Amino acid sequence: MNRYVFILLYIGILYTLAEDASIPNKTNDLAFSYAQAAAYYELAVEAMAKSGKESVKFKKARDVATYISLKLASVGRTDDMAVNISNSRIEICKKEMLKEIDSRNENFTVLINKYSDSSLALINNPPKEVLDLLKGE
Repeated sequence: MNRYVFILLYIGILYTLAEDASIPNKTNDLAFSYAQAAAYYELAVEAMAKSGKESVKFKKARDVATYISLKLASVGRTDDMAVNISNSRIEICKKEMLKEIDSRNENFTVLINKYSDSSLALINNPPKEVLDLLKGE
């Protein structure tokens, strides 16, 4: 009897691992990169608002990065799970970025130096995988 329980558990674990393996690493990596860009642009929007300015450009970039992160996260997942994954990734990135600047907007140049170029590149020059995914809409 114990052997049958062990075999059933083993098959269940293998099934779970196989399901996760159906999501390509490149897709997960890109989804995280876009979540990171969304977090960067969200913090930029918040910093601008605190200084009494509004940036439509940063808001649009944030929205695009968030959308693409969600689309990539939806590969191999239910819509609800993709939303949870994408939102969680963005929040994790925001928390890490806030730690990097000691939660002080006057230190925002640290984030600009680290994330500006890569975030801008993702928005302005999306990888082929992203373009292919968006074409399928």
